This record gives sequence, C-alpha cells and structure tokens, in this order.
Amino acid sequence: MVFDAEHKSFGNMVAGQKTASLHRVAAYDMARGMGIIFVVIGHTLPMDTYGRALIYSFHMPLFFIISGAVMRRERLSGSLWDRICTSLHSERKLFANYIFYSLCFLVYDLIVRYFYLRQMGKRDLVWDVYQTLVLYGINVLWFLVTLVVAKAVTSILASYVQSELYLVGIAILMYMVFAFVGNYVTARVQPFSVMKVIYYPLTACIEILTMTPFVLLGYVAHVYLPAVIDRFKFLLPLLIVPNVIWCFAFGAADYHMLRASFPPLSLLLAITGTMAVFGIGVIVHNIPLISDILNWSSRNSLFIMVTHEYLLIGYFIIEPILYRFNIGDNALYIAIHVILLIVIEVPLCHYFKPMADKCIGRMFDLTSRCGRHSRSSDEEVAGIRQY
Repeated sequence: MVFDAEHKSFGNMVAGQKTASLHRVAAYDMARGMGIIFVVIGHTLPMDTYGRALIYSFHMPLFFIISGAVMRRERLSGSLWDRICTSLHSERKLFANYIFYSLCFLVYDLIVRYFYLRQMGKRDLVWDVYQTLVLYGINVLWFLVTLVVAKAVTSILASYVQSELYLVGIAILMYMVFAFVGNYVTARVQPFSVMKVIYYPLTACIEILTMTPFVLLGYVAHVYLPAVIDRFKFLLPLLIVPNVIWCFAFGAADYHMLRASFPPLSLLLAITGTMAVFGIGVIVHNIPLISDILNWSSRNSLFIMVTHEYLLIGYFIIEPILYRFNIGDNALYIAIHVILLIVIEVPLCHYFKPMADKCIGRMFDLTSRCGRHSRSSDEEVAGIRQY
C-alpha cells in the first residue's frame, strides 16, 4: 500500500512513519482519539438527549470504518472453510483482548457488583457467562467481538468479490437489510426471563451483520481516503451538519441495542459524521497540545473503552466529588465528569494497561499454539499473499 506522488502532502501528516503505510496515518489516529472521547461523553450524557443522539449517530461506525481502512489486505484462497479459519485466525490477537477483558469483567462482577454492592444476583452472573459464550459480550465488549467477526467477514467477502463497486453495493444492502431486521427484532423480542437464551445470540449475529458494512466500506475506501481527506480537509467538518439536523428525529442509532430509526438516514449520518471527524483530525493535527491528547487517547482507546464505564469510576470517585461540591445534573456536571474521568484514566493506562497487554500477549501466544494452523501452514493452505 503506497501513496501516489500527488498525495505527498497527506503523507507529511504521518507522525514518525514513512508514507508507505496507512496504518499510522495521522488522520486516523486523531479520529480514533476523538472517537474514544466521544464515547466517554456519550456514555456520560443522559438517555434520550440531543447530544447523546448526535454522538451515537457516528461514533461506533467511526471505529469500524477506521478498522476497515487500516486492516491487512489478504488474498484468501481454498475452500470456504479454509478462508473462514484463516480470516478468524488472523484476528486472534483482537479475540484474545475479548477473552481477557471478559474474564476481568466476570471477576469484577463477582467481587464488586455481587459481593460488595449487591447489585447483581447469581442469575445475573450466569447470564454474564452466557453473553460471553454466545459472543454478545458484557456491556461494551460487544464492540470487540463484533469487530473481530466483522473484519473476518470482510476478508472473506473481499476474497470472492474483486469489484470495489460490488463490495460497496453489498455493504449498503447488508446494512439496510440487517438494520431493518434489528429494528424488527428489538420491537418483538425482549431480553426478559428465558427469552434471553434467544435474544443474546440473535442480537450478536445481527450486530455483526449490521456493523460489517462499515468495515467493508473502510476496506474499499482505504485507497481513496488519503486524497479526499487531504484535498477537502477544510470542507469535511461541514459534513456534520446533516447529523446536527437529523440525528435526533430520524437518524438516532444505538447499534448495541439494534436501534437504527431509519436505516438509510442512519447509514448516511454514520458516513458524514465519520468524514467530518477525519477532517477535524487533520486540522487539529498540528496543534501541539490537542494533538498530544488525541494521540494518547488513540493509543489507549481500547483500554479506555473497556474501563471508563464498567469499572464504576464515576460511581465510586467522580459522583461523590461532584455531590460534595453541590454540582447538579447539568452541563457543568457533565463537563467536569468527562474531564475527571479522562484524568483518572491516565494513571490507569500508565500502570494497568501494560499488565493487561502482557496477559493478552500470553493469551495470544497460547491461541497461536493451539490454533488449527501455524503461520506457515496458514500460508500454504489458504494461500495468503500480502500486498
């Protein structure tokens, strides 16, 4: 993957990397950093508020589109089963993250939520295990496992369909169909009692098939995005206007809850919001302090994603502080809550993320040894050719 000569100005944005690789393009790093901050803000805002709807209209698709744009280009061959095994095997590092953080959540639920806070019962713990096994994911972990399978599905589709135009058509059709299916399922199947047995795996499948189109769109667009972002960087932020106008009325989306009010519009807003963030990312890249904050957020985005809400940092630390100073539930409360949450994440990322990464690395090595193929046999059986 190389930049053409006319794209050298975009290549200058890459911090500490050669322009030959899109994996560390500054626009993607800045966008990922902003994306995780939007996630924190979105989870802090009350339900059914305009700000939450605006953020939810694009923040999850943003991560999936970036993942598609920077994922490895592989040519898979062999039978369908060989392609499935190879594509999943290539995502085993991300899956190791899912397993590790799922185990952490289960232990945390047992010790803190069950024994200490008494917020959960034994049945809740059993459902936690069931959610993990059927790939529904506990809380925010749906994002991890969905991304694993979505990237694998994208690799398989790209190995069969060579035309980029057809891939875009497949992505749009997939989103329309499964977003409508998600709306239908949530209206008729509720996660109560024994229905959870059906609801969790069914929802997991629909989530994967609804989010795969965003990875697929990023995968196809990776060649064109650098030139587009470079040429129109000052116009791209204006693409947030449709999100501002329609997000609350018709474009509201919560992909974990399978809610996409009007799928054609929610797809449009996901794309316009993502492109607006890319444009903003390029513009702020040369502002030192902002760039440093967003780079740090980007590097630690996965850890922040899984820890900022579920560990009850707000419940144990932030809310008591705000209550002590009589700061009510208003814009100031939300601003201080988000700032304190990010500040608290700094030592967490500094001290605990390396330990988590070390454990995940060991799990990754274990899955590599226990996998169906070694790396060499993967290349022989599936015929992978990197380019």
